[in-house]
Amino acid sequence: MTGYKKYYVHINNKVLGPYTIEQLKNLSIKPKTLIWTKESKIWKKASEFNELKDIIYPTKSVDYINLTEEGILKEKYKNPATYKRKILSGKGRINRIEYLLSLIVFSIGVSFTQSLVEIEGWRLVGSILYFFLLWFILAQGAKRCHDFGRSGWLQLIPLYPLYMLIKKGDSKVNSYGPVPK
Repeated sequence: MTGYKKYYVHINNKVLGPYTIEQLKNLSIKPKTLIWTKESKIWKKASEFNELKDIIYPTKSVDYINLTEEGILKEKYKNPATYKRKILSGKGRINRIEYLLSLIVFSIGVSFTQSLVEIEGWRLVGSILYFFLLWFILAQGAKRCHDFGRSGWLQLIPLYPLYMLIKKGDSKVNSYGPVPK
């Protein structure tokens, strides 16, 4: 590593490094991420380093990387276009249209299940279906919150699901995954 500029990164209240520019490409460097080099002698925002502009503001598709607290690579999605979302998983992101469709499916499912629960002998089946419908809409809501970089728990705030229908998602890769298509 001699001859290469060494960068130290401040992520999750921890100093990580040293890294080369090539290694920094594998980290979730944002414009406000603090970086230190021997040459700069002080901590600066990543956006203040001209050589990091291509990493912070990529012009082509980039790998999505999710870091654990220790800064260790946890997951890597090589191609965001092929990133598969599972409907009962709260991981990843969905856009407004997918969330609206999820709400419609949920509403129809609840109506059907309500009819099913009223029929003698089908109460257990209806109750199990209610559970899966609730799981489904909470998972979809969490992914919708992730689309604009927020925790899925926020969907439990009254009227927040209405806000989730209106708010545009992040236009770039965020810590929850690639941009949904």
